[in-house]
Amino acid sequence: MLQAGGKPKRIGLISALIAANGLFSLWNAYSLATTYPRDLTGAIASGIIGLLLLHRAYALWMLHRSAWAITVAVIALQAALSLAQLLQGIRSPGIWFTVFLLSLGLFYLLTPGVRRLYSARR
Repeated sequence: MLQAGGKPKRIGLISALIAANGLFSLWNAYSLATTYPRDLTGAIASGIIGLLLLHRAYALWMLHRSAWAITVAVIALQAALSLAQLLQGIRSPGIWFTVFLLSLGLFYLLTPGVRRLYSARR
């Protein structure tokens, strides 16, 4: 892997994508709360997941050992929430962008080299 400051260059990119997903989840929470005021549960869940994704993006950037597993779990939770919103008929533009970013993030995080990088960290 290409190195930049002791970190693979793609870690910065994926951390930025996950942070963008976190910010977009926060925007989606606001959008859901204002557009669908009866679905505050989804808005609150989306906001909490957005904050978790921002935190996990920082942990991935710092190469924390637990960052990989927790980030994959949070991304899976966000994917489930997005799928539930789509199945309920909520068609916020942020949902499709979120699904796109989740796919990119999971694809990269599940590659063997990245898994090895975080399993080898102490």
